[in-house]
Amino acid sequence: MKSLKISYFNFSVTLSLLIILAIYGSDIMAISHKGQVKEKLTLEEAEEIIDIFLNDPTAENFQIIKETIYPILRGDDPETISFVAKLLRYIFKWDGISIIENEIFTGNRYVALFARRLLDFSDGADAEFLSGLFGKLIRLNPDLYLTVFKEDINKKVLEGTVKEPIFLLGTVTKPIFLEGTDKYQKYERYDLIKRIEALKSVTDPELRRVRDYCIRILENEL
Repeated sequence: MKSLKISYFNFSVTLSLLIILAIYGSDIMAISHKGQVKEKLTLEEAEEIIDIFLNDPTAENFQIIKETIYPILRGDDPETISFVAKLLRYIFKWDGISIIENEIFTGNRYVALFARRLLDFSDGADAEFLSGLFGKLIRLNPDLYLTVFKEDINKKVLEGTVKEPIFLLGTVTKPIFLEGTDKYQKYERYDLIKRIEALKSVTDPELRRVRDYCIRILENEL
């Protein structure tokens, strides 16, 4: 008989899943022994799983997100598209989006990766918000930014986030200045220069290719 070897990490993931199942019922999307998921997941179940992750954004709970929520995030049929749209509305209208922003800016890799996944299925104001969030992240934590987007070279999503402009607002309805004004253009140039400086500070060899790619994009904007 082959000996069963279970790593501490896998044990933690399994334990977390069992806790979720115990608390929220056996109908919640379950992970099979082969890593497959139930064919159907209700919106309430998906929201509950996301709530658990955002309230405790650990590696273990992110693994659960990957095994349960990620398979849903696809756009191959109208029913799935509608489901994802409802799930995104829940995330963006709930305090979850504030948690996502705070955790990304404080360096939580798992939340940043989750937000990157959401960006592929967002549009309109939601997509602009996430793109702007990642644009700001470049100066705050360039290593994290590059880690999240290291597989996105030559994709529009990377180019969009790396040069996403910053809009400074005095109030919700009355901006200090608008894009296109002389003042804005001067600040935008300053911000782009600071993004380049931040990216150049990254020395990880595994991130060098995406780093240099982002720097070229920003230098072309100057």
